[in-house]
Amino acid sequence: MHAVEGDIARVLVRPLVWSGLTLELGPWTSREVRWRDAGLALVGVLQPGEWIALHWDFACDRLTPREPRGSTA
Repeated sequence: MHAVEGDIARVLVRPLVWSGLTLELGPWTSREVRWRDAGLALVGVLQPGEWIALHWDFACDRLTPREPRGSTA
């Protein structure tokens, strides 16, 4: 995660993309997601540099160093 401003976090994601035959991880891209909505949050206050799991545009969990993060290549 890059930055947190209010209820919004700017994160780097590798979205799923359709290759015509299969779903694949796309290139890293920056995206804004919500970490809190109407005062409710699943992850608590986020800090830049943390790895988080997303569901659509909402931060839903922190990832530990032992959890898979996908390829960084």
